[in-house]
Amino acid sequence: MRLSAFTRRGGLLGHRFEQAASWPGFTRLGDQLWGIVAKAKLPPLLWVPAATDGTLTPHMAHWFTAAFVVAVATHLALQLWLSTRQVREVESKRDTVPGAFAAAVTAEEHRKAADYTVARQRLGRLEMLADALVLLGMTLGGGLAVVATQVERLGPHGSLRHGVALMVCVVLLLGALGLPFSLWRTFVLEERFGFNRTTVATWIADLVKALVLGGLLGGIVVAVVLWVMQTAGPRWWLVAWAVWMTFSLVLLWAWPRWIATLFNRFVPLQDAGLRARIDALLARCGFHARDVYVMDGSRRSAHGNAYFTGLGREKRIVFFDTLLQSLSPVQVEAVLAHELAHFKLRHVPQRLVVSGLVSLAESGEHLPVNIGNPDEFTLLELAHAVIEVTGSSSEIIFEPLPTDDPQQRRPDITRAKELLGWEPAISLNEGLAITLERAGRKSLIG
Repeated sequence: MRLSAFTRRGGLLGHRFEQAASWPGFTRLGDQLWGIVAKAKLPPLLWVPAATDGTLTPHMAHWFTAAFVVAVATHLALQLWLSTRQVREVESKRDTVPGAFAAAVTAEEHRKAADYTVARQRLGRLEMLADALVLLGMTLGGGLAVVATQVERLGPHGSLRHGVALMVCVVLLLGALGLPFSLWRTFVLEERFGFNRTTVATWIADLVKALVLGGLLGGIVVAVVLWVMQTAGPRWWLVAWAVWMTFSLVLLWAWPRWIATLFNRFVPLQDAGLRARIDALLARCGFHARDVYVMDGSRRSAHGNAYFTGLGREKRIVFFDTLLQSLSPVQVEAVLAHELAHFKLRHVPQRLVVSGLVSLAESGEHLPVNIGNPDEFTLLELAHAVIEVTGSSSEIIFEPLPTDDPQQRRPDITRAKELLGWEPAISLNEGLAITLERAGRKSLIG
């Protein structure tokens, strides 16, 4: 969530509250790791659907490639269109301060805010284009296959060592490709508008810490998930999902206590008047916070941020020192009240549940898993079976066979047996009888 505000002393202040209660870098790292793990068995060039017998036809590969490119292009076009609309709207209002803010925001501050927004959007468009090109390069361009081939030196394909090395290398590659944008955003764009306070030494130190923590924590969870994939049998995906969700919750709990302190210094809020207002607000919302802290955000930026983080009774509220320097106690309370509404409406647990369900839907299997009855029978046999079960006097009418009528209708359920341990336990006649009982005679002959 972002809320922009202006003060005569501080200029533009972007207030961002991390509802996921975790550092954004780790959130992105987690998404990347789980996405790569879930598709760890990608074929060399494409993740494509197969025929019913598990084979891939050239026609299907061509169709999927075209659909994939169209999907990527459509998503990119939509993002660029939305960005263009926002820039156009901001530029059209650049010289006009809204009436509600006329007493608090000067025309110069308003123009600065508009120019800053436009500059960020333009850089964001370049990142969108770069992300699309990287995605196409890693998939259609064979980048993932190249990385997989190179890391085979560290272990044979399919081994735990190879899998962990592949995940780590891909994440490092994606991170390296994003470094130019991070550098430009920090030392050019933010510097241009007077917001940057990050030194090169601090930027490098943050990068090194993130790499070490990401490699350590990410490497451990990837190794565990890949080990589960190899040893847990047909239900590996469920066990792997449970491991991933457990890791996410533990990280959510541990972040404010042990990890965030590696990057910033936190001290308890000393302003007694402000603390009293915050405590009263928390009591009205039923929000229990272990403590309220002030973070040295001014080491890196002039932006004023705040967030609440943690899990259970480890939740804590954090204000950047720049925020407290720029806003009055009433304004700080208003900013916090907005975010506490997300807690009151239970948006945070809802987001965790949705995230968990989405990750559960990910699969490491890239070919179809057919579910159905493997017994082959003709439509004429099916018609006779329906008549027999229902006792219908319906007449069977014969029509010319369509030219595209499949010669085989029964599915190959070998993969369902291997991966899911599933096979049908009810015969055709039994299934028709159950259908008749539950849905009625009309559902079969109507």
